[in-house]
Amino acid sequence: MITLPHTGLQVPHDRLNVHTFAELEMPNGVAFTAKLTLDGRTAGVIANQGNGGGTYYQPEDDSPFGHREIAAFADACRTQTGRTPNEENLLDAFIEEHATAQEIAAAQRHGTTLVRHVHPLINDPHHGLAGETFVCQTQQLHKTIRYATQSERETLTRLLDTRTPCDGGIWQIWLDDAWTPLATTS
Repeated sequence: MITLPHTGLQVPHDRLNVHTFAELEMPNGVAFTAKLTLDGRTAGVIANQGNGGGTYYQPEDDSPFGHREIAAFADACRTQTGRTPNEENLLDAFIEEHATAQEIAAAQRHGTTLVRHVHPLINDPHHGLAGETFVCQTQQLHKTIRYATQSERETLTRLLDTRTPCDGGIWQIWLDDAWTPLATTS
């Protein structure tokens, strides 16, 4: 199993990727479409209409990766707590992986890095994801500032805690190729 770096989702292979992504702010959410590729070839589209409905997959007419294959892929995946994600959670994880990678690339181009506040889900009766985490907030920081010592990380965490709407959870910083905890928040 391969663990995806931004969601922690474990997948059986890394041959599926989001290639392009476009989003549009709507009155009730964010609409988006993304091309899902298999081995670099378009397999289908991941979409959400931004009206409160779910994320769905629409395979290309001649795609070897149809609805049965995406369902089987989801069944083979595991979340951070060992659960099997449903198809919508899997598709949303692919979108989150792509969007976060794009944010990191943009931050690196500007000489910054990302920090994010990761919060546990207490109860999600619709998806059964209690114990999983979600990203509450992401911010950019200048890379010229060092966060090497525990004291520096605790100071940064206290500053960031004044800027987050979430209670609890942890702040993580993107260093090189992984999310690293700064410190536990109150």
